[in-house]
Amino acid sequence: MTQLRWKDFTRPGDAYHLGRAILKGNCRPDYHDHDYVEIFWINHGEATHLINDQRHSLSPGDYAFIRAADRHTFEFKGRTHIDITNLAFPISAANALRDRYFPKERKWFWAETSLPETGRLTQAQLNDFSRRSESLAQSPHTELIRDAFLLPLFRDLLQAENNPYPAPLPDWLAAACHSLQRKENFSQPVKRFYALAGRSPEHVTRTLKRCLSQTPSQFLNATRLEYAAYQLRMSSRPVLDICYDCGYSNVGYFYQRFKERYQVSPKRYRAQQTTPLG
Repeated sequence: MTQLRWKDFTRPGDAYHLGRAILKGNCRPDYHDHDYVEIFWINHGEATHLINDQRHSLSPGDYAFIRAADRHTFEFKGRTHIDITNLAFPISAANALRDRYFPKERKWFWAETSLPETGRLTQAQLNDFSRRSESLAQSPHTELIRDAFLLPLFRDLLQAENNPYPAPLPDWLAAACHSLQRKENFSQPVKRFYALAGRSPEHVTRTLKRCLSQTPSQFLNATRLEYAAYQLRMSSRPVLDICYDCGYSNVGYFYQRFKERYQVSPKRYRAQQTTPLG
């Protein structure tokens, strides 16, 4: 086994190293560990990840937080290959991020487990990673640029852990749910949800019920009310305008549904949420 060393492929002063490569059977790294940390993700292709003497399949969107002591390489069957991007940086930089932002975390680069932390990006997330990594490759290799890339990543992972959805959503449904949150869709009937999903009403209803235990109508109403609550907290717009923005034409019905969800009227909710502190 070999050890890859930071100083062997970086310039003095570099805060990170970003690489993208096509790996296959006759072009792959030896079984190795590092004196740095890295995160990699798979853009295309399939392979087997040999990591700490265990094997795990890799597919597009898969990512892994590789710690310095992790031993790994990639294995391929036949003519398979992977298009992989990896971002490497010093252990000290990872520890500085933990100390400043995540002092209680024992995951990602700081997981105390036999295997590194892994996961899978949605297609939208993978597309965003590709776009952001292209910008990263063309930027000065400074700590500021590196951390500007990493911090949104950690933020998104923490938000995913606090995801209110009890089950993972298929990409098509996640995209439709996200699009439905735009206020221009609130006044549309539920069939707008079906159009955004690009699936039959029956398929959308079954999948939403399985993943979120809600019907499309219930999800639409919940989304409208969450938007209303946000506007009441963060703006001074009249309650009537917010009601209409949310797609409700009957103000009394809006008040009724809002109170069912938040236990107070919209006006009382605003008063509670905007009371100055201190």
